[in-house]
Amino acid sequence: MAAKKGFSERAWDEIINGDATGHWIDGTIEAARQRPDDPFADSGPLLEAMLKKGVTREQICRLARHIRYETVFETVQLAAEEGLDGDQLEGVHEELLASDPSGKDGRPGSWPVAPVKAPAAKKSKAKPATKSPSQSPSRAAKSRDPYAPLLTLPKADDFAFSPDGRRLWLAHTSVNSSTVRGIELPGGGQFVEFNALPNLRGLACSPDGKRLAVSNHYGIVASYDGSGGRQLWTSPRTGDETFHLAYAPDGSMVLNGAIEQTIRRRDARTGKELPPLDVGEGSRAGGMAFSPDGKTLAVIVHAEEGTYLTYWDWRAARELARKPCDDGEIEFLPDGRTLLTIGYGQVTRWDVASVRRVKKFKVERVSGGNAHPGGRLLALNTSAGVEVRELPSGKLIKKLDTEELYPDAFAFSPDGAHVLLVASPKSFVWSVEALLAKG
Repeated sequence: MAAKKGFSERAWDEIINGDATGHWIDGTIEAARQRPDDPFADSGPLLEAMLKKGVTREQICRLARHIRYETVFETVQLAAEEGLDGDQLEGVHEELLASDPSGKDGRPGSWPVAPVKAPAAKKSKAKPATKSPSQSPSRAAKSRDPYAPLLTLPKADDFAFSPDGRRLWLAHTSVNSSTVRGIELPGGGQFVEFNALPNLRGLACSPDGKRLAVSNHYGIVASYDGSGGRQLWTSPRTGDETFHLAYAPDGSMVLNGAIEQTIRRRDARTGKELPPLDVGEGSRAGGMAFSPDGKTLAVIVHAEEGTYLTYWDWRAARELARKPCDDGEIEFLPDGRTLLTIGYGQVTRWDVASVRRVKKFKVERVSGGNAHPGGRLLALNTSAGVEVRELPSGKLIKKLDTEELYPDAFAFSPDGAHVLLVASPKSFVWSVEALLAKG
């Protein structure tokens, strides 16, 4: 029986050919220096010794590529021997080498990876995107494909826009380090690249557009200079995986939620921990969003007795209200009177004052999204493709096929000019006006 569709291709894209630039080498060395007792920290000194002996970064990456392939193959074989989804795994042994995107079955000449196709609009005849990450809007406009992206960018796991929408940071993470790249919009020029915390789980830009906050799997939060990549401070490790990260609207604090009953608050300038928001014993904080006027923080709280929307005076760490609500990502609409919950197959609009459901519409397999700053459009990420819908009706305006990608987010820029698809093995940016102008 054939292997599960896409498994072998994804193994090549994300594991075997992953981290081929060598940034992980510097990240591993730096992580070992900062945290010498962490798992696999002994790899840092080994890599340093190899570099001192004259082994190049490319040579190390080529060796790592071979090891990754052997690891994938042996893992698949072991899983098959143990009877884990045996029918699907059986065909992977034959398909793994044949899935090399170069078509050379891993032989010399197969390095580096071939480019992937850009996502196409439904029913369109999209052609592969071949432009470089720094292509200009004028070159993109000359493409024969009306849905060709304005920019084709590296793969990413998370992102952050500057408040004015003129800068974008993309983060791709691994167990050893994360690579953060800064991109100018709309031109696509890269202005910074640096290593950040390993196992990154969150990325946020300060209100003044100058700093980035990063959180990770181990409960560490750190601050970086967004233009140069210099680490400004880092917090102690809590051991609780972080999921939600945000700057306070006035830039004074960095807040994060984790697998614990608090939302931690830290001074944005020094990293000093402040008294947290306590959501209740046995409860856990979920999605959070600040109101447009910056006065109130809304937090989804998972308690033993149900799911609630809570409102907080975030400066005083005081809960103001708590009412039953649907789970999902949350976001205020620009008018401040309406709040959205997105997830679990539906999008729901809530009246902020009463927390009463105003309207909802179903979206198959939706996992997240965000509203256009104009308040009339919604970008949604679903496992069946990414969509632009009309608000408040929910009418589908545009759907892009992401079958060959693994999307993590689909979001409008803060100025409303662009929409970003964060995915693997590539990410993409479109002009909203150009994309929606096509039939």
